[in-house]
Amino acid sequence: MTDKTILLVDDEENIISALTRLLRRDGYNILRANSGQAGLELLAQHRVGVIISDQRMPGMTGTEFLTKVREIYPDTIRIVLSGYTELNSVTDAINRGAVYKFFTKPWEDEMRTLLASSPFGRDGKVWGGKDLWHLRSLMFTEPVDFLIGNSYGKYLERDTGTPLIRFAFPIFDRHHHHRFPLWGYQGGLRVLTTLLDKIFDKLDRETSVTAKTDFSFDLTR
Repeated sequence: MTDKTILLVDDEENIISALTRLLRRDGYNILRANSGQAGLELLAQHRVGVIISDQRMPGMTGTEFLTKVREIYPDTIRIVLSGYTELNSVTDAINRGAVYKFFTKPWEDEMRTLLASSPFGRDGKVWGGKDLWHLRSLMFTEPVDFLIGNSYGKYLERDTGTPLIRFAFPIFDRHHHHRFPLWGYQGGLRVLTTLLDKIFDKLDRETSVTAKTDFSFDLTR
């Protein structure tokens, strides 16, 4: 049963639940632990083939945990879940042989919970790990009013006719965009202004009949 037993180690219950639902479809036996120490205790009691651990946990990081696992159970396949901000420490662990591979976290459940907490987001949908081609198909089958993204979104704007509200975050894909904040008070104003300008531009294009629909949305004081 070793090859079909996977140990999941994460202090966030929603992440473990998401991975459990995903892996059980393929018939894996799932063991769960909420810390590195709890993971070591389970390993002492069960034969495990694959270990998937979060990197950022209290008490013991994922790479520290998997380094100990390698010393005791060298034949296990060790995988770490990590964010890009922790890439250096994970890369070092991979180079030492403590980690076989790393993946970014499946944030879909967390995002669904966030959307469901707001009346404006309850009908929102989340697709994780998809590429631009998949997004293009979705935009044809489930049209939206606007697209928010970086410069890669211009190809979707061309194909689907959906107006792109261009922000360079998280990839600063235009010169000196890193000098313009997107967070905090000033950043919030910049985001709001960019959104409203695009909306007003679209309204101006669609309301151009003189004396009937030519509203002056942009003439505010």
